[in-house]
Amino acid sequence: MVKLLSAATAACLVLQATASPVTARDQPQASKLLGFDKTFVNTFKSDAVVPEITYIEEGETYNGTATEAAPFTVSEEEVQKRYINGNDDRYQYSDTNYPFRAVGKLYWNNGVFCSGALIGPRHVLTAKHCLVDGVPGYFAPGFDNGEPFGRGAVTTAILTNVEWGSPCGYKGDWAVLILDTRLGDNLGYFGVKLPDPALQDQPIFDHVGYPGDRDNGNRPYRTPGNTVQSFRPWDCDSTGPFYTDTDCMGGQSGGPHWENTGSGPLIWGTLAVTFAAGDQAWSGWGSGREMLDAVLRAREDFP
Repeated sequence: MVKLLSAATAACLVLQATASPVTARDQPQASKLLGFDKTFVNTFKSDAVVPEITYIEEGETYNGTATEAAPFTVSEEEVQKRYINGNDDRYQYSDTNYPFRAVGKLYWNNGVFCSGALIGPRHVLTAKHCLVDGVPGYFAPGFDNGEPFGRGAVTTAILTNVEWGSPCGYKGDWAVLILDTRLGDNLGYFGVKLPDPALQDQPIFDHVGYPGDRDNGNRPYRTPGNTVQSFRPWDCDSTGPFYTDTDCMGGQSGGPHWENTGSGPLIWGTLAVTFAAGDQAWSGWGSGREMLDAVLRAREDFP
């Protein structure tokens, strides 16, 4: 049995990665949820199981039992709808090495797709709003106009019950998914950690996801050199949500924000929300102690 973690313990906890074999501003209105734009709808067919969902209370540790895109163009006038701050820094990036191959595409039979990352042998971190109730779904690591490393069917989803639409809702916009296949044994997977305010304003973070406005969401796009913005408040609690200057678009939801460390690549959070105000755009990330604890318990309860 895994004991519950105190806030002090959790603040020091880092879940390790593995490369097995191989001055606050007024908060503007948040954007619509990324990943649910009807423009991106295409139909997938499968006989995969419908995942079971377990909810955990905000502020509590997980304690329960388990349970593409149509082409379109974007005009210059619509650039802020893509939440691009200044120049669009996203670029297509195909790398089959670790850790990039551990980032992948999450997609569902009704055509909704998002991004995600392996955080265990058969464990995926994505955004809660990327889940589709009652519909089979898959995760394909390293997806790039196909599935070079195969895919796993989603059997279980672990998430909070906090509602989206507030800072604490953005912080809680994460989900840990369990797959029916141990893809991470061969591909490796990310570690996970709590955000560290001491690293704000440093362009040291990486993000990869599947934007719907590029290659119809069928190729991975990278945005390196992302910065956690210190002038924006961590407005739920000391573990998030945090806000960055990452350029993004629908389909990138659920993609990881990670730090490269001597212990390997460590995910701080998963893309949850975007904002636009005037000529600025920025993004917010699901994160926090509950997310870290859920990853820990999922790894142990679903080996």
